[in-house]
Amino acid sequence: MLPYRTMLNSGSLFAAFTFGRPVIAPKLGCLSGYLTEDVAITYEAQDIDDLARAILESRRLKNMDARTAAYEKALEYSPDMMAADFASMVKRLVV
Repeated sequence: MLPYRTMLNSGSLFAAFTFGRPVIAPKLGCLSGYLTEDVAITYEAQDIDDLARAILESRRLKNMDARTAAYEKALEYSPDMMAADFASMVKRLVV
């Protein structure tokens, strides 16, 4: 469960995926590309009713297929790739 209203990076998302854990997460800019139906249930960040719906739907991800897909998603975005993306973002902010 990633109950964020705003988010700066996807570290906690990929920590969950690394442990083979699908997530419930808000539809936020930096996350949206990784939150596919096989590994996530999404909700509108400011909508408590949508969060409740996502929690009720969570049973859909309680299986080995979802866990395997989450782990495989973590492998697609290596720590080196993540570090390079973060360094690029910081460089744009500083320059």
